[in-house]
Amino acid sequence: MNAMNRRAFLAMMAGGEAVSGGVLSFTAHGDGGTPAAGATPNAMPMGGTAAAFMTITNGGSADDRLVSAKTDVTQMVEIHEMKDKNGVMEMSPLPDGLPIPAGTTVELKPGGYHVMLFGLKHDLVAGEQYQLTVTFEQAGDVTLDVPIFASLSAFEASDRVEPVTAGDLKIEGIWTRMAPAMTDGATPASGATPTH
Repeated sequence: MNAMNRRAFLAMMAGGEAVSGGVLSFTAHGDGGTPAAGATPNAMPMGGTAAAFMTITNGGSADDRLVSAKTDVTQMVEIHEMKDKNGVMEMSPLPDGLPIPAGTTVELKPGGYHVMLFGLKHDLVAGEQYQLTVTFEQAGDVTLDVPIFASLSAFEASDRVEPVTAGDLKIEGIWTRMAPAMTDGATPASGATPTH
């Protein structure tokens, strides 16, 4: 991975990286982090990356599950989780999807659950938007307009994000951070799910 790709990925995820068995690790430092011991930057996803965030409320009596997502702006998409493991933030895919239990709200946010986009086909520019189709076991396919913001604080200051209802689910707080595509012949991470 070239230095430009690596810097952009680090800026987006706010931490250092290591890849092992499909798990990305990030040191948990407030200063943006440094590479974790055993870091292997050349094994990281190449090309531009980004993440989509949202809050999903299940107002029904039956559990649901976010099982996949797809978009035309990227080569591959996965549902991911980040969590602190002994002072190191680890990011890994959720192959069985993300449960949305009945009567609960699940937040996809920086540093937690998120929809990971690998191999951006073009820059994600603040002020623009793209479409993301998320698929649930019960609610089915739901297409979202995802606005792009320069930062979390810019998203929080905005009032332009409209909630979307799909069956018993209410999806709100939909956004993504701007990101460069950096198309230089790079390929996405192995094991990532192709978009349709």
